[in-house]
Amino acid sequence: MLQLLSSLLVLLFSLSGPAMEGNAAFWQSPLAAEGAPNLMYHYTTAGESSFANGLWEGSSVTDKLYTDAAQASQELGIPVPNKVIPIQNTGQFVPNAPSIVQPSPLRGWSGGGTDFINPQRVPPSQLFPAQPIGPR
Repeated sequence: MLQLLSSLLVLLFSLSGPAMEGNAAFWQSPLAAEGAPNLMYHYTTAGESSFANGLWEGSSVTDKLYTDAAQASQELGIPVPNKVIPIQNTGQFVPNAPSIVQPSPLRGWSGGGTDFINPQRVPPSQLFPAQPIGPR
């Protein structure tokens, strides 16, 4: 049964592509991990139009889907985001140096999140619709 559901999910993705809309709970579904594309996540406050041409070269992404904006801010060392952009990972991301975000006591960030960058621009076809992220 699980294999059938996983196959249906793969079919759904192949029919819908990265433009498919959803919510953050969908992206962390156990079924999505089995059959859906491998995803990375970009947390931001930038407007959607900023990503019309894809994700800029050298942008930071992580492999963790946060449901709490404050936790994402703390662990990734970024201002509190209001949205997350799921991105299809086709192997274009490489670990940043260092790959674990370091604490920043002056800014009050704990660090500890994983940080990857893209050496080349990621095309808009690999970006899924932005999903809102807020406080718990």
